[in-house]
Amino acid sequence: MKKISICVICYNQEDYIIQCISSILNQKGNFHLELVIRDDCSTDNTFLVCQNYIKKIEKNDVSIKLLDSSINLGPNRNTMEVLKNCTGDFIAFCEGDDYWVCDTKLQQQLECADKYPNIDFFVHPAFYHYPNGKLEKKAWPILNQEIVNQSKILAAKWQFAPTSSYFIRSNIIKNLPLWFSDATIGDIYIEIYSAKNNIFVLNRYLSAYRYLSKNSWSLTFKSNAPEILAKKINHYNNFINCLEKIKIDFPNIENEINTKIKNLKIQLSKIYFFSGDKKKSKEIAEDLFNQNLNFTPREYIILKILKSPLILGFLLSIKNR
Repeated sequence: MKKISICVICYNQEDYIIQCISSILNQKGNFHLELVIRDDCSTDNTFLVCQNYIKKIEKNDVSIKLLDSSINLGPNRNTMEVLKNCTGDFIAFCEGDDYWVCDTKLQQQLECADKYPNIDFFVHPAFYHYPNGKLEKKAWPILNQEIVNQSKILAAKWQFAPTSSYFIRSNIIKNLPLWFSDATIGDIYIEIYSAKNNIFVLNRYLSAYRYLSKNSWSLTFKSNAPEILAKKINHYNNFINCLEKIKIDFPNIENEINTKIKNLKIQLSKIYFFSGDKKKSKEIAEDLFNQNLNFTPREYIILKILKSPLILGFLLSIKNR
């Protein structure tokens, strides 16, 4: 019988973590279940909530590991620490503020993995769970496809597939590059490195992504406060540097990576402008033009304006009147 390990990372998610854990423990199927949880030294009671809830669980057929949480590692190092403690044939992911909505999710993905032994990475769409409790079927980039390749990941404007849908052969996911630990995000890199042999999409909504939840990335990036703009600048620069490293490992998708980098640099130029660093904004815009890249009409106009900060300032002054 196959063993499936579940990687659960959490930080300041005391309001959500029980729903996450219970949705995992409710899974039914022909497999052994191993649940590995690590709270990243939360400032709330997330670890205590996990500890108390696990004590009440009476499931002899499930192995549960609640790792030490006394040190804050950061999201990706936290993920790596959990993966190090996973011993399953497959590893599934569910972050502490997400949850699964189908009790046969793992069994369905396991059957797909058995059917397609040459594919390592299996995903499905997820509901958006809004702060008011509403669930909505959102159009993820993976929808209405079955077998897709790495290039589709890079073409996605936001996240390619929900993290709570990841189901990966453990020998693949445990070979992430060393730089992953210090990256500002993790999802897209997990996707790219797990998709070397394509991705199988199960077109069923089997989990929920909690959109704009407290302490979430989606909520943080909605703000344009000066400290958030600084975080955005750091993130985009880190993102670009990581993609440059990926080109070395996957030269077959270099063109797609270059397109992604171009789009990120356009966003970065805009962020620098709104943070007040018009010189850096103009520098990035000019550099993109000098590379003789292909731009959509919209991108061309945006870059022309960013190259001429006085024009942009004038347009903004008109808008604010």
